[in-house]
Amino acid sequence: MFFLKKLMTSMSKSLTVRLIFIVFGMGNASLSAADLADVNTIQAAVTAYQTIGTLRRETPINGDAIASAYAGALQTLVQEIDTANSLKLNSDILVAIEEIKSGNEPRLAAQVIDKTLQRVFYQSIWNRITAIRDQFNAATSAELVQILDEVVAAFQAITGTVARANEILSDDRQTIVSGSNPALDVQFNESVARIRAALAKSNPEEDFGVIAVERYTTRIALAQAYYIGILREVAGVLENRSTDPETTAILLKEGEIFYRIIESLVARDNPVGNLLTAVSPFCTKLYIFA
Repeated sequence: MFFLKKLMTSMSKSLTVRLIFIVFGMGNASLSAADLADVNTIQAAVTAYQTIGTLRRETPINGDAIASAYAGALQTLVQEIDTANSLKLNSDILVAIEEIKSGNEPRLAAQVIDKTLQRVFYQSIWNRITAIRDQFNAATSAELVQILDEVVAAFQAITGTVARANEILSDDRQTIVSGSNPALDVQFNESVARIRAALAKSNPEEDFGVIAVERYTTRIALAQAYYIGILREVAGVLENRSTDPETTAILLKEGEIFYRIIESLVARDNPVGNLLTAVSPFCTKLYIFA
């Protein structure tokens, strides 16, 4: 228990501080409007994601129905992110769908699909806000507003995750409990509103500065939301590890995928410390030392 408390304390201190500052050093490949799925495609992808959310809660889980919902707009968006960010999320999702069809830990596979898709929408938002910054001088206001509308559409898929209450260490530092609601969804939407106003280019130099700042403000809000998500899954692991191995395994996987969303933020600033806070080693240590 001593090791576990020490590790949780370290996570709480290091990640909270790092998420605020290290995003300012992050780079990203610039995308043109032609590389990005349009608003209608993203809206269809969000609807498909929500359909999968309903299907994964059914018993038994219908893998064929999930595969059908995934094919089309949602898979197109995933493939866009794979290409833009050199990832293999489409392959991960297809493997998980086959796991459901074969009956191999379908609940776990369903969570892999859900959390991987959340990563897709998160990255889609960041890529587009970066594209707005990179294309601010060359593109028209109308073209930039179109990209921002895509941001708003993609955010609808993850707004529930972003809107959740904070997770903090208890006073005795032995458990993780719910704290106040940081209203990260409100922060994100307010930042998007400021970007939208700046796209009028009434004062181009000043407006570009607004977009440069708000680009990071939005990422800070999203990164903090997924950090809270990690702590929520850790709390679930602590609660279920002795009584419900299946649920514990699912929570571990959820936490791992959530961590991958913000892993680069931690690893870039602290590659050695990243080894101590990475979820995969962390989950192993939970089993050994709890």
